Amino acid sequence: MRNNLIEKALGAYGGRDLWERAKQVKAKVSTQGLAFTLKGRPCFNHSTLLLEVHRPFCSITPIGRNPDVTGVLDGKCSFA
Repeated sequence: MRNNLIEKALGAYGGRDLWERAKQVKAKVSTQGLAFTLKGRPCFNHSTLLLEVHRPFCSITPIGRNPDVTGVLDGKCSFA
């Protein structure tokens, strides 16, 4: 069943071949929520995410109120 779900999801978004060839995904996002408020962090309003498909990397522009600031999440994941 899991493979059927994966294939269905891939099919809905361009197919397996597209995702195997893809290098990056770019998306516009806006966020709000208690987690940002509790941490004293500004929400993201119309920020651009650039995500690498085959490694754990993401850039977020802008971070906070300054349009010239980009945040980068870059690292290796290890799962036990």
